[in-house]
Amino acid sequence: MIAKATMLAFPDFSKPCDLHTDSSDYQLGSVLSQDDKPIAFFSRKLNTAQMNYTVTDKELLGMTESLKHFRHILLGNVIRAYTDHKNLTYAGTNYNSDRRLRQRLLLEEYGVELIFVAGNINVVADGMSRLDFETSHETK
Repeated sequence: MIAKATMLAFPDFSKPCDLHTDSSDYQLGSVLSQDDKPIAFFSRKLNTAQMNYTVTDKELLGMTESLKHFRHILLGNVIRAYTDHKNLTYAGTNYNSDRRLRQRLLLEEYGVELIFVAGNINVVADGMSRLDFETSHETK
């Protein structure tokens, strides 16, 4: 997808948006696209407390932070969010902490359709969540 795209595309608010997200031990990353054309990218480091989150919490955080970052584009649109963390796509996923419940409510506010995609296919978001840790810019 990215290798064929030479420029970022402008969003078309009449079409659904695809949000591919991923999290690593140190960073969150995502790409927002339509019709397999990238619109925008997002990546940020995890703070010290977030580095201790479980994998499920990191993946959920990556999704909610991406939604907040792209709010001006996504709110009111049909959103398909792709994740390589299969547990988040099940309706019966346990949201047993206040943090997880708040994040799930944010997903509901946006009306996100959660879709599982294998990690080897989710390469762009995977790359964004694994930028060089030492040289990437600091977050506040």
